[in-house]
Amino acid sequence: MLYVLLEVRDEHPLFDAPGTNTLDPATFGDRVWLGFEDSQGEERAVFLAATGPGAVTARRIETGEYGQQSAPLEPRIRGAWQPMSHGYRIELRVPLSMLGNRFGVLVDDRDARGADPVSYGTLRSDDLHTLGRLIVAAPELTSYLAQFMQPGLKLAVTAPSGRVLARADALGQVTGLGSGTPILARLYRRFVDQPGTRQLLESSAPIYDRDHTGVIGKLEVTQTANRWIRLRDHALMRMLNFSLSTSAVAVTLMFAFAAWLALRLSRLRQASESALTRTGLVTSFPDTDSRDELGDVARGFSTLLQRLNEYTSYLRTLAGKLAHEIRTPLTIVRSSSTTWSPNRCRLPRACTSSVPARGASASTPFSLPWVRPPVSRKPSAAPSGSASIWCRCSSPPWPPTAAPSPSAASGPNCPPRAWSSAAPPTSSCRCSTS
Repeated sequence: MLYVLLEVRDEHPLFDAPGTNTLDPATFGDRVWLGFEDSQGEERAVFLAATGPGAVTARRIETGEYGQQSAPLEPRIRGAWQPMSHGYRIELRVPLSMLGNRFGVLVDDRDARGADPVSYGTLRSDDLHTLGRLIVAAPELTSYLAQFMQPGLKLAVTAPSGRVLARADALGQVTGLGSGTPILARLYRRFVDQPGTRQLLESSAPIYDRDHTGVIGKLEVTQTANRWIRLRDHALMRMLNFSLSTSAVAVTLMFAFAAWLALRLSRLRQASESALTRTGLVTSFPDTDSRDELGDVARGFSTLLQRLNEYTSYLRTLAGKLAHEIRTPLTIVRSSSTTWSPNRCRLPRACTSSVPARGASASTPFSLPWVRPPVSRKPSAAPSGSASIWCRCSSPPWPPTAAPSPSAASGPNCPPRAWSSAAPPTSSCRCSTS
């Protein structure tokens, strides 16, 4: 139902003549025309004429078969005509089923009955076609907006001129903190919010037609700050939960990685501690196949132990090699001294007794004391199968003036030797084979 309120300012209101034909121009007073577009899109017009204050019913003009006009009543449009100090007021009730997209009002002001009127309004005075649009609140739109209602929210759809077409209001249903609000959100509100204040947040968005070419309305949204605070608390809790969960996962991964590194380092430590055994060095290390830094360290330790093991093995065999190298010429010297020719110089017992026996250690020190060097003649050739030995001995003369003993051994190539009752000084000899 469309309710229309008209307030007309007129210093001389004029009613129609009572008991006359409503279509007689001589009896016309002040009249009000209503023009609208019906549901089929056709232009319709009715007028309101009263002979005095009170109830009024609209009339429509119809043309008969032979061109005659009549003004029957339109019972669906009813209202009241009330005089005022500065004019008159008309209240009407029009069913929405009769109306389309257009609606207008035209007022004919006359100073005398039958005079030419002065017309003003939203209808064309020549054909009574509407110039304005009819925008009414749609119940379907209100029920559609009610689907989005929440406590502390108000939705309104208005025309481009600012008139409200539909409204759904729930600002009075503001909820408090409630028992389900987390403690962290309560503490956060104590530091951020100002108690005792109620703020409203407003926002609007245009509504376009089907072709998206023109604006036919506007959607206005109003909500309280409490609702915004609840959304803020929800976002804050989601952010904190996400941060805590992410931090927990990151810390768990870090501890797992640290434990894995500690396990690998402990294996390297155990391998390095057990590398030295009674039988030698263990050169096998764990994690040598890994491609990370610990794998490089394990491969470096394994290479170091291999080289150290090779060096230790070399040192273990070095003594045997040196003993063999020293024992071989001494054996030749001993065998040559035992197979010496009778016509050659025979070494004193002090020299031969100091030569180590076959198989003795090569590191045993020995000396050949007090053998005088032979004359510069070369000895005779050694027998076949034996080696020649040359000995050069040096000793101070002892005693300086002693005569040779008759029991001294002599030979054709042996120099005389001097003996004394006292112990002779120690002499040194050098022997070489050829």
